[in-house]
Amino acid sequence: MTVLVAWQPLLTDHQRHTLDALGHRLGNGPHYIVGREDDAERGRQGWTQVAASRAVLPRRGWFSWALRRLTRDPNTIHIFSSPFEDPRLITILLVALVSRERVWLISEPWSDSSQSYFGKSSTIFDRLKALLRPIVYAIYGVVLKGRVEGIFAMSPLAIRQYRAVGIDKHRVHPFGYFVPLTAVGPNLHDHRELRCAFVGTLIARKGLADFATALHSFSAATGLPIIADVYGPGDPASVPAPLTYRGRIEFGKTSAALANYDLLIVPSRHDGWGVVVNEAIQAGTPVLASNRTGASAMIERWGCGAVFRAGDPEDLAIVLARIAADPALLAVMRAAAAVLAPLLTPAVAADYMAAAIAGRPIPNPWYDA
Repeated sequence: MTVLVAWQPLLTDHQRHTLDALGHRLGNGPHYIVGREDDAERGRQGWTQVAASRAVLPRRGWFSWALRRLTRDPNTIHIFSSPFEDPRLITILLVALVSRERVWLISEPWSDSSQSYFGKSSTIFDRLKALLRPIVYAIYGVVLKGRVEGIFAMSPLAIRQYRAVGIDKHRVHPFGYFVPLTAVGPNLHDHRELRCAFVGTLIARKGLADFATALHSFSAATGLPIIADVYGPGDPASVPAPLTYRGRIEFGKTSAALANYDLLIVPSRHDGWGVVVNEAIQAGTPVLASNRTGASAMIERWGCGAVFRAGDPEDLAIVLARIAADPALLAVMRAAAAVLAPLLTPAVAADYMAAAIAGRPIPNPWYDA
């Protein structure tokens, strides 16, 4: 029986459901170890506490505590997520690698953007981090090479980055975020206007300004009616016209809300994955996503939407105009979403992970890599 220990700076539902399913398949776990119980900034963004047992790294004596946990059971898989968020976790990861523990990573791509993940604008520190990331990850690759058992890399970009720093391609497995299917009401599409939604934090890197510019171009070129609603935490005053702010969506209710729309728009300048793409597809709602959104790779493979160039509002406007002019195209995209949706569950992801950990990897069902 294999023991699963998951080391994370913070436990969230983005990975918890998948790791729970993986622990069940391996036989013991997951035993969650986190750097902190909650996060004030994420709390302001609407994230909720996860109802799962976890151990919190102690502030004093954390190193010896972690060392005992690393060596408690020789038949253990240690999975680390976002270790750079907590200096203690990156230290523990390095010790685990040097000690030849069985170590796996779940990793989004690193960003070359200086735009802050939580802030509205970039600072000098953000720009410095963007410049240093390639150097840091090159060193990281040297440390991981030959020691890490495998990496579940979210998006083709993450796969390319890890291969570029020297990780053997057979150790890098395409991956993503996965959330349970939720029940949604019937999709009603008898309206004459194109109904679009944005769901996400109201910050610069999410590309709301590009979305607004695209709508102006769309209206000027076509004269067709369009609705564009915005949901998410942040300053409503930052939402540019002609977008309409509609407040927040209760956690876990995104799919149900998106079922009322024709399209989800994800204009991010950089998004490691974009779990809202999953939630839209599970609602049967096609997605228009920038090519800097990790989950856009699924859209390209399955045809459940379209991909446009990040930071190019005119490209988004062209895609919107093409869809508005051809209602049959939306129907084709909805049908593709219905085919993909059952593959985006934690159970499917856990089976995929278990096969990779057992040394019998199977093709990923989500995107081309």
